[in-house]
Amino acid sequence: MKRKLLVAASALTVLVIGGMGAGAWYVSDVTLVPKHPETITYPEVVLGVTDRTITVTASAATTRPGTWSLNWSSGSAMVGDIVKRSAGRVERVRVSGQTPPTGIRA
Repeated sequence: MKRKLLVAASALTVLVIGGMGAGAWYVSDVTLVPKHPETITYPEVVLGVTDRTITVTASAATTRPGTWSLNWSSGSAMVGDIVKRSAGRVERVRVSGQTPPTGIRA
């Protein structure tokens, strides 16, 4: 009788530990794998470019201080400090990357 009880307890322990491992795997997958949108939207418009700056439409995203990535359908660039702000426009320093075409959504 003791032997059957020991086998049952061992089997139950293996099942519980396996279930905990499977649950941990599932939760880590949910929390660590980002959910990307099916279609990417580009809400801003590139209004102008120079050798060292990129001007885009003003928004909460484009007026934040710091260095940011500006992405469009065929490329990307890093933009830094704001050089000039005017009604509906933000001009930022192009730190690196490609030069976007004027008029493209980014």
